[in-house]
Amino acid sequence: KKSKKNKIIFGIVLGAILTTFGPSVFFYIQSNQRWTAYLEKLNAERGIVVTTADRRHGKFFISGLRDPMAADPTLLMKAASLSPQQVISRWELYLSNDAEFVEARASELLQVPEGVSIKVDENGILYVTGAASAQWIAETRRLVKLIPGIRGFRDNNLINIDLSELDPTKAKIEKYVLRFVEGTQLAPGQENTLQNLVREISKLFASAKLVNKGVQIKIIGHTNTDGGAKANMRLSQARALSVLSILVSKGLEPANLTAVGVGSREPLGVTAQDKELNRSVSFKVILSDASTKQAP
Repeated sequence: KKSKKNKIIFGIVLGAILTTFGPSVFFYIQSNQRWTAYLEKLNAERGIVVTTADRRHGKFFISGLRDPMAADPTLLMKAASLSPQQVISRWELYLSNDAEFVEARASELLQVPEGVSIKVDENGILYVTGAASAQWIAETRRLVKLIPGIRGFRDNNLINIDLSELDPTKAKIEKYVLRFVEGTQLAPGQENTLQNLVREISKLFASAKLVNKGVQIKIIGHTNTDGGAKANMRLSQARALSVLSILVSKGLEPANLTAVGVGSREPLGVTAQDKELNRSVSFKVILSDASTKQAP
């Protein structure tokens, strides 16, 4: 009976409170619910650490640590239907060791080039794979020690592509000569030469891109001294264009290829026995900074 009497008294008192302060109580409960939802959102976010949170004099006070790459607490506040006027916030800068943030910081600082990928594991080990210039690799090995959260560095699968490695491929391409019979018909047995040539050019293009170099290949048509100068010039140009067309058909980018006819002015051989050699096409490789356009 005593318990029942207490419940009745409590109900009467609660009713009186709600009657007198009903709207205030409602808003108080509602704001507390929103505050609780806000705290839950903050605690679920990576890169945010709440250290204190309380309510005083009708306002909410919160302080903690926040990584610059973490979610914006103001946006989370709005998502919980709280206004910045209700919440007094104090966030101090800190750098989270979460792999996602460490990887983002590393990518920004190292300016990872195309052809290279990075990955940070849960132990803070930075793995770098792909192919890059010797300069970028050396700079990365120096800078990686300065990145907060990195505890180790693995570049075993990173290929060093330096400018010096372009030179042997360039020299190989410039040694190729495609021979012709009369006119613009390739001499028999040139297919293997063409396949090897395309492979070397493709290799050069790929390597040059990794070190931010542009490549222009001149396809130079030649003739022997038979015939007139004008006719030889037209024939040499036709031979160069013929080879350009073949290379494009095999997948090479036409913007990197230029056909030039020189007639009999630049012979590959100077003796009477060199007529066959001078019915040909040779190649000249020009390397430049990628931002520099070569004239055709």
